[in-house]
Amino acid sequence: TIVNNSELYHYIRLTQNYLTYSKVLVTKIEETDIKSIDNLAGKQLSIIKRYESIESLKMSYPEVKLIFTNSVLEGLQNVLYGKSAAFIGSHAAISHSIQKNFLSGLHILEEAINEHDVNSMIIGVQKNAPQLTSILNKTIDSITLNELQTLRKKWIQPFELKETQQDTIVDNVQIETLSKEDAIK
Repeated sequence: TIVNNSELYHYIRLTQNYLTYSKVLVTKIEETDIKSIDNLAGKQLSIIKRYESIESLKMSYPEVKLIFTNSVLEGLQNVLYGKSAAFIGSHAAISHSIQKNFLSGLHILEEAINEHDVNSMIIGVQKNAPQLTSILNKTIDSITLNELQTLRKKWIQPFELKETQQDTIVDNVQIETLSKEDAIK
């Protein structure tokens, strides 16, 4: 799965769009002054260094200082540890990383980015396999709305802890401290 980009047409065949997702900002929960990307003037924003929207962000928000990261996790950690005020990325990847790494103390601002700024997910196929592209497009067409909603709910919905889960999750700082204590023993 890749994000649709006009440069890709030279190298691979692309299926039709099968899913769209929005870009979101992530801040610390206690950061109440940031409601949108417009509130980041003079502040640092973490972004993955190969993110497709870097040039557009630089042009639209020249007063925002970009900090380049290698991964979603690194961007989220920058926010948690105060290296940046926010992180921008795909809603799906951010939600997944928060769940996978048991991160707490973060807030996903769903409406902080232009509502028209969405990405389309597509599948890239070797140029010499047009039949595979056709098969995949037919498969995509066969996905029902209910199946699509189930996928979105599982992978893209914002991560929210239930009250019972909040007490059992430790943040990364606590995990690092516990690991160091174990190493000392």
